[in-house]
Amino acid sequence: MIATGHAPHTDFEKNLDFGQSPFGVTGLETALPAIYTQLIKPGKLNWAQLVQAMSHAPRKLLKMNPPFLTEGSFFEAFLFDTQGKTPITRETLCSKSYNSPWLGETLEGNIEQMFIGGVKIL
Repeated sequence: MIATGHAPHTDFEKNLDFGQSPFGVTGLETALPAIYTQLIKPGKLNWAQLVQAMSHAPRKLLKMNPPFLTEGSFFEAFLFDTQGKTPITRETLCSKSYNSPWLGETLEGNIEQMFIGGVKIL
């Protein structure tokens, strides 16, 4: 399985001594470009394996039924441009935290559109 450990904290919370600072980084919004850059593009993982690792396997572990797209159901999907780029900067991160191992990097690929609950949010 692949899961994100998205645990954002404000700069105020993270600007403490290492032992006192809460654990976690911004992970959810950088997950797909980071996985594409580090695993898919170099050939260590393919798209089918990614879907298995991030969707099917967690649902199976939690004993959840697979999702089905049926008439009247909410459309939840994204459009990922493999030729795009995702710069990771304070200005591009939407999280309340800028604590990311990718800060200052440009990752390969870009999420162009996203639909959640049938609503286009990006």
